[in-house]
Amino acid sequence: MRYNDFVVRRIIEMVKGENKSSFVVYFSDHGDEVFDTIDFVGHHGSKATRPMHDVPFIAWFSERYKKENPALIAAAFKNVKQPYALEDFTHSFSDLIKVKFKGVDSTKSIFNKEFKVKTRQLRQGRFYDDL
Repeated sequence: MRYNDFVVRRIIEMVKGENKSSFVVYFSDHGDEVFDTIDFVGHHGSKATRPMHDVPFIAWFSERYKKENPALIAAAFKNVKQPYALEDFTHSFSDLIKVKFKGVDSTKSIFNKEFKVKTRQLRQGRFYDDL
């Protein structure tokens, strides 16, 4: 994890050094259980725990991007602690890059004032909040 943090930090530093309107978004594909809730390290579908589904999600914005997109930044700060499902990232990314497409849903974008919290479903009819 330490190396991963180093890599993410370096990417942000490189983008920041360009001095442009920019952002960096990072998220992992899964979390890991590390003896947080059960006697287990890693992730496994039949032993699903919250730590296995919680993933780091980082969004960094340049000062210029923040100035050009005050509503998006305000929404991000408003929604930062809200439950979010990465399956909806396409909608969030659409807001970040200012591209609309058929089917885009602003209520699924963490960077939109219209964002609505939804029930987070896992595999086989299970729900995150039931873990």
